[in-house]
Amino acid sequence: MASNPYASCPCGSGKKLKFCCAEVLDDLERFRRLVEHQPSAAESLIRSLVQRFPEKENLLLELVELLDHAGRRAESRELLTGFLKNHPDNPRVLVRLATQCVLDEGFESSRRILHRALQIASKVCPTELARIVGMLGMWFSRRNQFMAAREHLALGVRLASVDQSLAMALLQALASIEGDSGIPMPLRSSHGLLPISGSEELKQQDLRARKLSLIGCWEPAAILYTRMSEADPANGAIWFNLGLCRAWDARITEATEAFHKAASLLQEWESVVEAESLAVLLEMEKPERHYRIEAIRLNVLNPSELVNQLATNKLVKQFDVDEDDDEENREAAEGIIKTGGFELFDRPLVDEVESFEQLPRSVVEIEMFDVTDDSSDENGSVAGPHIVLSGPSQHFDEAIQFLNSLGTGLVDTAPENRVVVQSMTAFRDSLIFDFGLYRPDGMSVSRHRRLVKDALAQATEKWLTTPAASLGGKTPLEASGIAELKGRLAGLVYAVHSANASKEDVFDPAALCQRLGLPAFTTLKLAEGQNVLPLPLFQLMRLDPADLNDRQLREFVGRSGALGLVPQTRAGLEVLTTRPEAMEEYGVYRTYMMLSTIARSEDDLSKLTECCEKVREWCATQQDSFRKLLELNIRELAMRLDDPTDPQIVAVLHRLRDKFIPKLPEVYELIIEQLVTSNCEHLIPEVTPQAVMSSAGGLWTPGSAQAAPAAGGSSLWLPGQS
Repeated sequence: MASNPYASCPCGSGKKLKFCCAEVLDDLERFRRLVEHQPSAAESLIRSLVQRFPEKENLLLELVELLDHAGRRAESRELLTGFLKNHPDNPRVLVRLATQCVLDEGFESSRRILHRALQIASKVCPTELARIVGMLGMWFSRRNQFMAAREHLALGVRLASVDQSLAMALLQALASIEGDSGIPMPLRSSHGLLPISGSEELKQQDLRARKLSLIGCWEPAAILYTRMSEADPANGAIWFNLGLCRAWDARITEATEAFHKAASLLQEWESVVEAESLAVLLEMEKPERHYRIEAIRLNVLNPSELVNQLATNKLVKQFDVDEDDDEENREAAEGIIKTGGFELFDRPLVDEVESFEQLPRSVVEIEMFDVTDDSSDENGSVAGPHIVLSGPSQHFDEAIQFLNSLGTGLVDTAPENRVVVQSMTAFRDSLIFDFGLYRPDGMSVSRHRRLVKDALAQATEKWLTTPAASLGGKTPLEASGIAELKGRLAGLVYAVHSANASKEDVFDPAALCQRLGLPAFTTLKLAEGQNVLPLPLFQLMRLDPADLNDRQLREFVGRSGALGLVPQTRAGLEVLTTRPEAMEEYGVYRTYMMLSTIARSEDDLSKLTECCEKVREWCATQQDSFRKLLELNIRELAMRLDDPTDPQIVAVLHRLRDKFIPKLPEVYELIIEQLVTSNCEHLIPEVTPQAVMSSAGGLWTPGSAQAAPAAGGSSLWLPGQS
């Protein structure tokens, strides 16, 4: 091989070959040739090299790799530990030992060695460290420790800057956490360390702690903040920073205590609320504050009879799996295919209701599967047709009792034969807002949405009169009159709201705080050149979009939208529409479509109409706007079909019929499918081109009261009908 003595050594030490591995290069090449076919000879050779050159960590790492590959990890651990006794600051060996410890023993037992590696090796081995902390980020996420997960993934992204593919993979994982509405916003958002005031010594310790925090050494940083809290126990900012470092280091109980302490000492109201909301949410992460959402598999003994029983039961709603569905949606696993599904409710299904109290509530989902390949499960646990029950685990006894009531010999419900195929947790504090209301076939989406909002409003009133552990057993209404509980109450309001962010408008936290007599947030002013994207969540919520420059406004809208902050996103978009240049940069179509989506969720038809008209006006000024206009009309139709009484639906159908279907006939079937799904078959003639609406034939659907057209007349077949 090439051996330019002044080239960089291939071992990765950063030294020139002449001053590093020149004398062992040939032996290393021979070792690598022996590894695959003569591992014993390779081991003998590399051991002899390690004995001759005990200072060369690259030789040791080659031997460690060989032993690890052979499953002899205890031997390799002993070699790494022995080397570090003589060379405690060797970065590559530290990283290798930290990696092995994390893989073998988990994070708790490996925390110290990992933080040591991060301190010593961040500049020398950034890619290797990025892999470790990225893996830990995924692990913390699976354990619902989202603050630790987010910060480890963010650290991995920073470390992986020299490896673009790894950085992108970690960035995608980070984005999936930040964009997951099922995770409370404060737990999936960034938080900044507060500035520390005090003596010069305190400021120096704070600077050291910040540097450690920046490279992911949160335990050493927490030790420094603990010492600072002992020196200045009344400094709320120190306690807040201690809480963050502990949360990022997955020390949930200690972090909760620090945040509560910080909230009792901090003077700025917004920081008090942030500290208390984090404390409440971290308390919710404790196992005793969770309820389980699981999926269990039950073997089916008589599939056809079970389907017949479920399909005719008044407690069950069937949802079909179309044969034309994407294969990825239908195939559950190799050799196993989904054949149908049902939803079980707590009372018989109804067609008409006056209020949400009359709507049945979901108990569990029942998905049907069949085995199409004998090799689908080598262990034989999936031997044939089966069902999977999905939902809160406390409902499973009710679901099992229901299945048994259908008759004997249909489903094997014996406890010993039930298999848990998926398990996750949700916050117990969210149970009061956790219900799935049935939507009758004839009920519009918009009416159902209004009934859900009514149910959530009633749940909020119930929550206000329910004792809360974080309020010392007081109800929120009782706590609103106790001065020393106001901070905890505001934190609880924001915590519960964010814990239910995936549900539709649980409540407006700012409006509820005002109702409870709690102070409002003060507006945060940004410097002209300051960026919005890195701002912590509670600072982002304090911005007035009207005060921002165009660049900051675009960042504000994008960040608020990604986090699901609907009031902030709406306010930012409204300001954006008053600044043509900023809106052009952000995207006119994008701006008004985002506003129309918000208007749809709020059943604001006038705002929806205004947004769509603005897009049409903009498209009229653009070249090649056909595709944009088509997309606009299809999206507008989908939104308006939420309320079949919307008088603008016909106008949209006519635009599609006259301007787009003649050029793209395939659009017709898509529109028909939307109308059928929305129970608006009566509007099909409004979109049907005149060519298929001849007087001789007219519009005909199989099974309709109208007779089939005579021979020679034209007819229209609807997709999905036989």
